[in-house]
Parts: sequence; C-alpha cells; structure tokens
Amino acid sequence: MANHERTITIHAVADSNEPSGYRFWMMEGGVSNPPLEFNKNNDKLKKSQYYTLHFKLDNNENGGLRFSKDPKTVMWAKYVPSPTSPCVAAECHLEEIFLDPATPITDDSITVINVDRTTNYFAIGFNFLRPGDNDGPGVNYALYDPIGGNQNGGFNVTSGSGTTAAAFVGGALVGVAGYALASSTGLI
Repeated sequence: MANHERTITIHAVADSNEPSGYRFWMMEGGVSNPPLEFNKNNDKLKKSQYYTLHFKLDNNENGGLRFSKDPKTVMWAKYVPSPTSPCVAAECHLEEIFLDPATPITDDSITVINVDRTTNYFAIGFNFLRPGDNDGPGVNYALYDPIGGNQNGGFNVTSGSGTTAAAFVGGALVGVAGYALASSTGLI
C-alpha cells in the first residue's frame, strides 16, 4: 500500500525577541502555518497506510541554521492533552511518530513517519544547529516546537486473519517493530 507523502517547509528568521533567537513558521501547499493534522479518513487512507513527512528547512532565510545530525536530538515528540499545551523541552520520542530510518538527515531536510494509529495531540520539536556549532554536549540548539494532531487511525483493512495495522518502510515494519528497529540501530 502506498503511503501519503507531505512536504512541509520550515522557515526561520533571526529574531532576538524569540527564546531561541529565531522566529519559525511552516508552509505546506502555499499555506503559512498550516495545522499539522493527520486524518486518514479524509485522505482516504487505510489503517495500514501511514504518512511520510518531508520537512525542508528554507536555507534562504534561516541565517545558517542546520538540522542536528544526531538522530536522538534532531526531532523530539510527545503526546499532549491539547493544542495549547506546553511544547517539547527535553528529549522524548514516540512510537507513532519517528524519523524514517531509511532516509539520511541532511543540513536542510529530515523525513518523519507518522503511522497515526490513535486520536491525539502531539508536540514535536526540531533542533537546529546554529552557525559554527556542531552536535555534542552543551550545544545551544535553536528549537522549533509546533503542535499537531492525529485525527483517527483510518479505515480498517481486513484479511483472513482479521484487521491489520502494519506498513512497510524500506523493508522494515513500521509501528512497534519500526520503532524497535530504529531504536536498536541507534536512530531514535
């Protein structure tokens, strides 16, 4: 089954009034600050399908920011009770939303998998290296932390053995097994 691909551009402009020193916003399909909402029913996806999210950093405005190359640091995610909840402030990871272990992290892009199995809100944090910085202890990352929402788990797919909620990414089973694979290889 095909996944549903989305490309989201992250813009960053130096702004001393912001805690990170940068003002961030996203664009998707020509819309500024679109909600990170995922609804498999609206997108006509089955439970076995998933979202592949290509996050691109706009290098024309970012003042030299780059995605962290550390798979445990570049993206954090946690469930939150509402879209106005406090955002991500420390390392945390989710089974449903994780880096694609088959796609390399580059200075200006990461690929994230969202299997969207349950209805919930999540906070996601992207850590960017400032000009001249490298990953390591004591680095002051510029953090961008939008909130998103999974609307549902999609349509059921039935087989002779019942309902399935598995998807494959680069030959690896997504979900618990995909997370375990990414975790065991040090990707998350």
